[in-house]
Amino acid sequence: MRTRAHQLRQRLATDGGYTTETMVITAILAVLGIAAAGIITSKVLARTRGIDLDAEYTGE
Repeated sequence: MRTRAHQLRQRLATDGGYTTETMVITAILAVLGIAAAGIITSKVLARTRGIDLDAEYTGE
């Protein structure tokens, strides 16, 4: 029983770093995703603001 408990404690102790690393990578990817969405949104809005709605349609 002691051996099993010791193995379990060792496994939990070594897994902590992996969890922290995973959280940091996930947070970085989330920030990059939000930044990319902001850049795309600003480019789309800039393009739509440039559309002239008062222009005459020539049929071409």
